[in-house]
Amino acid sequence: SPNLLRILSQYATDPIQSKTLASMATTSNRAPLDLLDILKQFDSCKPPLAHVLEYLPIQKCRYYSISTCHLEDPKKIQICFNVVQWMQGEKVMKGIASDWLRSQSQRTIPCDVPSYPPIFIRPSDQFRLTPNDPNPIIFVCMGTGISPLLAFLRQRRYELQHPNASNLGPIWMFYGCKDDDHFWHRQEIEDMISNGVLAKLILSKSKIHGRHVQDEIIAHASSVIKLMQSSGSIYACGYIPCMNKLITSDLKSSSQERGEHCWKQPSRNLASWKVQSMLHLGMSDSLS
Repeated sequence: SPNLLRILSQYATDPIQSKTLASMATTSNRAPLDLLDILKQFDSCKPPLAHVLEYLPIQKCRYYSISTCHLEDPKKIQICFNVVQWMQGEKVMKGIASDWLRSQSQRTIPCDVPSYPPIFIRPSDQFRLTPNDPNPIIFVCMGTGISPLLAFLRQRRYELQHPNASNLGPIWMFYGCKDDDHFWHRQEIEDMISNGVLAKLILSKSKIHGRHVQDEIIAHASSVIKLMQSSGSIYACGYIPCMNKLITSDLKSSSQERGEHCWKQPSRNLASWKVQSMLHLGMSDSLS
């Protein structure tokens, strides 16, 4: 930030470096700067750590959806995350939280001083699966957005092992990923299909087939509408562009092409679904 650059200029003992830092603080169209690179380049600048920390932005909480079901294992929490990386000039930048999580998950040698990051659970009153639901359910997700829906599938797997399992409604899942390498928990999901936990999986691999989740929903619009008319529910999570448009306008146009006139007022249907708790939209997970 400009304020930090001005502070750094005051601690630079080299006059030229001090003047350059002060000038950088007033330049509005400069390229993004990395604090570590600045301190390496302006080696005469040695500010006290406490003073630097005062001007650094406060780190926000990173939220990740839990993919485990407490009914199966109340002592275990699992999450899905992507390691975030991007290029800034010729330098590879890494996400703070995701890269730290990656380093912890790949640790093979016990550390003398283990890391215990502060973790808390933020309950969700809206985005949760109705226990023993006898009605049809549709899951829509992309990438790591499968995390909470995987927890729901594991809940259903648990429910199927108990009485009244024959009254449970079918679950369809529309899942989008780049390719087979990004098909999260593939073996477990395929086992769920074999075991009757998941009635139907519609998979879209964008890099292989050039199709996305929204394309598959449109292609299966007739089935989706029929499931919703049978008191079905939609649970959608992850970064899915224009979710409201996807669920309303696209389904409307697709149903009209098929000669179906049950989708005349999509905005009213959407509002009705929300009021009746038939449409559940989950938050996107952290992207850093």
